[in-house]
Amino acid sequence: MVSFSAGGRAASWAVVSCIGATAMTVSVHELASSMDSRMIVFWRCLLIVLLLAPVMLVRGRELRVVHLRLHIYRGLLMAAALLLGFYALAHLPIAKATVLFFLAPAFTTVMAWPLLGEKIRLPRIMAVIVGFAGALIILRPGQMHEIEIAMLAALACAFCFSLSMLVVKQMVKTESTASIFISGPVIAGICTFPLAAPVWHDPVGVEWAWLLLLVAGGALRMFADIRAYRDGEAGFIAPFFYLRLVFVGIAGYLIFDEVPDNSTLLGSAVIIGAMLFIAYREAVLQKRITSDSP
Repeated sequence: MVSFSAGGRAASWAVVSCIGATAMTVSVHELASSMDSRMIVFWRCLLIVLLLAPVMLVRGRELRVVHLRLHIYRGLLMAAALLLGFYALAHLPIAKATVLFFLAPAFTTVMAWPLLGEKIRLPRIMAVIVGFAGALIILRPGQMHEIEIAMLAALACAFCFSLSMLVVKQMVKTESTASIFISGPVIAGICTFPLAAPVWHDPVGVEWAWLLLLVAGGALRMFADIRAYRDGEAGFIAPFFYLRLVFVGIAGYLIFDEVPDNSTLLGSAVIIGAMLFIAYREAVLQKRITSDSP
């Protein structure tokens, strides 16, 4: 049972994570007005590597790599997720893109069976189906127009991100945390460079500020996620992470004058409800495993 103090800390860190994620989202959307999304991905990876370089030099012994292929797989998936996600944020209202990203847990649930051999019971299968139904409400097939390419990119981003998380599940068994943390942006940056080179753009003026906010928001989100999961149970803190959609919606309205349409609002409610159920089922299963262990 989570105590009030621990639960309060976990919830607070989850809210901080949402703030960091919102900063990332706003930064990408703003930068996309003057910079190609491929270039934004490359600069993000490069700046992260440069910022981590001193840490790598001081704590190089902790960069243990046992299975290089897992790092390569994860780096490739990270590059794909970033390229697709940043493209979606560049061409969609940020609230619509964000809610489609929330389908990542559904993809993880589906792919955990063939890749990790995890069993999927009927309630979770039904939750996944409902989640995808929410995506269809937002996509509105039958009313296709050019912007829906970006919607499909957002879904593909969620799929690649979910696969990368499954790879990380395998990596944590043998790889050090430091090597997992640094190999992703290094490999993603290498993969992105050939795509960014044709549209090369040196940041100028305020673009540097937005890039730094993008990196800082990502670092804040990662740190807050770790603290939130350390202080609280996954099932308890999961609802707080969906405040990100509220923050993104407010930011979209205040900064970009974006108002979510009815299909986005309805689809958001369906997707969030389904993903919260998956988080709840995961928490219940984890409790059973813990209680059954000697």
